[in-house]
Amino acid sequence: MNRKPMGAVMLVLAAGLAWWGYDESGSLGNRLSSTLTGDMNDTVIILYIGAAICAVVGIVLVTGKHRG
Repeated sequence: MNRKPMGAVMLVLAAGLAWWGYDESGSLGNRLSSTLTGDMNDTVIILYIGAAICAVVGIVLVTGKHRG
């Protein structure tokens, strides 16, 4: 079974999540929260982690270096 199309979808999803996280990190609410607490918003961190996971899975599916 060819898993490259699914890998491409995962890479596009990773890019979207990364962009959403970047956009969210620059929002007024996150800037205010970051200024007061010194920490990033949990939503931003979750979006970046999700983007990283999708990117790794997408690369594995596209390159075909997986078991099964």
